[in-house]
Amino acid sequence: MTDYTIFGGVLRTALEFPSLRAQAAAHPTWTLDRSAAEAMPTDAEALGTDQVDATAHAHLYRSRHGWHLVYDDTGRFDIDRSGRTIVWRAPEAAPVDAARLDVMGRVLATAMHAAGDVCFHASAVAIEGEAIALVGAKGVGKSTLAWALVRGGARLLTDDTLRVRLNATPLAYPGVHELRLRADAATRLPPSPREARRAGDRLVVDALELAQLQTDAVPLAALYLLSPVSDLPGGAAARVSVLPAVPSALSLVRHAKIAPLLARGDAVALLDRVVMLARRVPVRLLEVRRDFSRLDDIVGDVLARHGDRVEAPSP
Repeated sequence: MTDYTIFGGVLRTALEFPSLRAQAAAHPTWTLDRSAAEAMPTDAEALGTDQVDATAHAHLYRSRHGWHLVYDDTGRFDIDRSGRTIVWRAPEAAPVDAARLDVMGRVLATAMHAAGDVCFHASAVAIEGEAIALVGAKGVGKSTLAWALVRGGARLLTDDTLRVRLNATPLAYPGVHELRLRADAATRLPPSPREARRAGDRLVVDALELAQLQTDAVPLAALYLLSPVSDLPGGAAARVSVLPAVPSALSLVRHAKIAPLLARGDAVALLDRVVMLARRVPVRLLEVRRDFSRLDDIVGDVLARHGDRVEAPSP
């Protein structure tokens, strides 16, 4: 068994995770074991379904034992009621690479939901010891803007999944320290595609220096709902609008990592947590021109709001 650091906790498992940092003599937050497939508990109740990719879906069930997350391709992950113990009921010849992504995505997000945290489909960076989150649907440019901010002096906190703990001052936790960029973004923003590895239709940037990484939890300063647009008044590169707490919460909850999988009491609990978060942390609509030639302007606007000692992006 190996201990890996992720989302501010430690995952203990025999399944290898090459993208995560191993940690010696750690106390595990979560334990992941692999076991043979077996029948679903008879009292399991279907909650919701979410599309993973073009060919696979995830289905969430709940029983007296906890949660059961079933994928079309990788099998079932049983998560106990505390969220600390996970058993992968793997079918024969299950794709291990896909299972790793499932664990780092919806599986651990479900475990963190069980512990009372909120996970968003978001990228996040740290500026002057505070986190800003870029929240939005797939394909709106979260990873691209996060990488541009890192190039401008920010530190990468996480890409794809952001864990938030609802303290009096909400904390944002480090996640996976790699960015999955589309080819056009990787081509325009160093490193070049030759220096990034390919994963499906994305290029993965993972050779980051320690100074570019945020490895500890930091206070969450703002959440930005990222919205690419074709044009803005006055030719501006970006426009920021502050959103009231309740409307912003209704927008944010759609981007919670497991929102489509929840129903009834679990869905209500998630909404309550997001409303609480929106009352404690500013939520802003960030409209950006989808134009790579204006990306440095957008980065400059964001950095100017969150730290005057961060170096401006290089031209």
